[in-house]
Amino acid sequence: MRRRFGSQNGLRVLDEGRQVVHGLLPEYVFGPVDSRRYGKSLGVNPFPLGEKICSFNCPYCECGWTNKHWVGKHNEILWPSLVTLLDEIESRLKKAREQGEQIDAITFAGNGEPTLYPEFGELIEGTLALRKKWVPAARVIVLTNASELHRTDIREALLKVDETCMKLDAVSPEVVRAINKPHSSLSMDSLISLMQAFPSPVIQTMFVHGPSDNTGEKEIALWIAALIRIHPVRVDLYSIDRAAPDPRVSRVPAETLQAIADRVRREVGVPVFVY
Repeated sequence: MRRRFGSQNGLRVLDEGRQVVHGLLPEYVFGPVDSRRYGKSLGVNPFPLGEKICSFNCPYCECGWTNKHWVGKHNEILWPSLVTLLDEIESRLKKAREQGEQIDAITFAGNGEPTLYPEFGELIEGTLALRKKWVPAARVIVLTNASELHRTDIREALLKVDETCMKLDAVSPEVVRAINKPHSSLSMDSLISLMQAFPSPVIQTMFVHGPSDNTGEKEIALWIAALIRIHPVRVDLYSIDRAAPDPRVSRVPAETLQAIADRVRREVGVPVFVY
């Protein structure tokens, strides 16, 4: 049975036993969840609990629809304090060490776009110090839609982590509006240039069918041209594996994803993984 989106249970266990994110997360630090990419991943959710704060409103998002009340009002949001977040992270890392629990990664994601957090740079600095103290072998990873990449402070913070994974679902303005629904004007050419200038980015792309379909030949050609410009260290492709907020959105078959991956390998010459 498909579960309702926007529920605040936050996590669910799949049939094979993997624990994954589903719906709005009810805590600032969650998991570790079983990430197909990052192993045992301790997640950091730097948002007010029960709220989705994002610069996009993707119709496939596992967190549900963005709360439009906060668009353009981020200074009015009651964000969790930096001390609260770092205390929560340290508490979970300490507990993991005491219980012999494996932590492969500390991943910033959660209920929205993590780089919107007002003290994002300080949060990264503090997390890196805690990683060194408690889990020195773990990687620190940020999943971002890259909408704040124009900010010098955000770029400087992202340069300090082990991996920055940037969303690039589409390139043409009409498909970007359909699949990402950005809340402000977004110049894809400028954004791609910023990605191109960023050292060692990872690109992740969600492919879907439906009104926001991004699998057409024209869009794929534009997307591949963007990848050639960016030349990421890796490309991660995936489609939805759970209910979407927009019921018209549907999964792209694995064979289609593999065909797109093969094309990227041929035309861009970078590693590609399908999840």
